[in-house]
Amino acid sequence: MGKIKIAILDLYEGQGAETISLLTKLIDTEINKNQLDYELQIFDARLKNEIPDMSFNIYFSSGGPGSPFAGSKKKWENSFFNFLDNIYSFNQNSEEKKYLFGICYSFQLMSRFFGFGKVTKREFESFGAVKILKTESGKYDEILSGLPNTFYAVDNRNWQVTEPNNTSLAAVNAKILAMEKSNKSVSQRAMMAIKIDREIFMTQFHPEKNSNYLIEKFKDPHKKESVINNLGMEKLDEMLSVLGDNKPIEFTHRTIIPDFLREALKRLSQK
Repeated sequence: MGKIKIAILDLYEGQGAETISLLTKLIDTEINKNQLDYELQIFDARLKNEIPDMSFNIYFSSGGPGSPFAGSKKKWENSFFNFLDNIYSFNQNSEEKKYLFGICYSFQLMSRFFGFGKVTKREFESFGAVKILKTESGKYDEILSGLPNTFYAVDNRNWQVTEPNNTSLAAVNAKILAMEKSNKSVSQRAMMAIKIDREIFMTQFHPEKNSNYLIEKFKDPHKKESVINNLGMEKLDEMLSVLGDNKPIEFTHRTIIPDFLREALKRLSQK
């Protein structure tokens, strides 16, 4: 296999250095395990309208702040949607494939573009370590296979995608792999992971964020207070209990993106 080219679309508007660093470390660790030569480029999609071309093998599109409708009628959103169309069209018309992983804010934008569901603002922020349930499709997915049917991940969002549009999902061979856990604070369960064919994977949660990220965030008393006010002290205690080495959040962090990369690299090596 020749040099692997990887692109990160940074949608953080200059606010995501820590999270982009976590993502690049995951990528670097997995690629180096395979002793591969690779090139990584980061594109400032929202602030500078930087969009990678089709010369890359693997793409990651990040989370980001604010409303997933904030870019409506702006040049960067049009460029991003053209990018999604190019990736999907390329994969439909070529034996060679491009691999894309979308996270949180990108999940919401991608859901808008493909029409996967209703994108709405939540009643209150979902923040912390949350339980996520695999669907029947998710139980047999190669990326999620290393996780239990109910797993924990870092969530940090004010928006959600609900009311799955089965017609739009079927049109691009997309499957819902995971859903938000039902509880009294959720009126409609949000979609949490979707896969299009075998090449495009998208999560509403943040698999690139680890235990240390949340531990640092929970040092802010306002974050703790928000969780307690919205969900109760018992839920905060549960969140804190799944942080740390060899705990559920770290397991998710070390599983999903590395497994996505392994599968992509395996298929790329077969071409």
